[in-house]
Amino acid sequence: MAVLTFTDETTSTVAPAKLFKALVLDVDTIVPKVIPVFKSVEIVEGNGIAVGTVKKITINEGGEDKYVLHKIDAIDEANFGYNYSIIGGVGLPDSVEKILFETKLIAGPDGGSIAKLTVHFHLKGDAKPTEAELKEGKEKGDGLFKAVEDGQTKELLHKIDSIDQANLKYNYSIVGGTDLPATVEKISFEAHLVVGSNGGSIAKHNINYHTKGNASFSEEEVMAGKAKGDALFKAIEGYVLANPDYN
Repeated sequence: MAVLTFTDETTSTVAPAKLFKALVLDVDTIVPKVIPVFKSVEIVEGNGIAVGTVKKITINEGGEDKYVLHKIDAIDEANFGYNYSIIGGVGLPDSVEKILFETKLIAGPDGGSIAKLTVHFHLKGDAKPTEAELKEGKEKGDGLFKAVEDGQTKELLHKIDSIDQANLKYNYSIVGGTDLPATVEKISFEAHLVVGSNGGSIAKHNINYHTKGNASFSEEEVMAGKAKGDALFKAIEGYVLANPDYN
């Protein structure tokens, strides 16, 4: 059996101990509050928290209930390490026997964390997952990380700049709150929906960061903002698909 391995790294402003508790120890309680498509967790084997536990995690995606089988392989609470595998369900490409995740949180700058991730795709024979499957899996993992990380009460000030219902255009700005980097005066969004294939849509976005003076912002801040926007878009899209009578 061939194994395809890649690594990734994500930073957080949350301290390792607190983030580990949220991502590992309390994840089954927090996820229903922060992931709109989440439906349930069922313990298939084990007691829910010990090594060897297998969980059936069900979500509603595109109006359809789907599940993954999540197995706990190792927990190292003292060193903020957590290993688990996806061993079945929709999160597993046809070409893959299982996906093993090795995660570790270490201290980052300013009291935050650095999350180090190694992912091993255990392949069936000589088969390989597609680049699209790898990208989709990473995006879902990133979305879960950011949702749990942000599982606390925050605020933002959202200003409507223009609405063109006839042409499906909507412009708005983030003018304050916790999602506005300290270096940015405001963030303006220009959104436009156009007809896509098979009766669907293509969402086009222009985002303008209005910085303070000569200040700059990091690529990490840009990507974090994009991930949150994408998660909101997918959550609303999922609701509409799940409710065909919505008009």
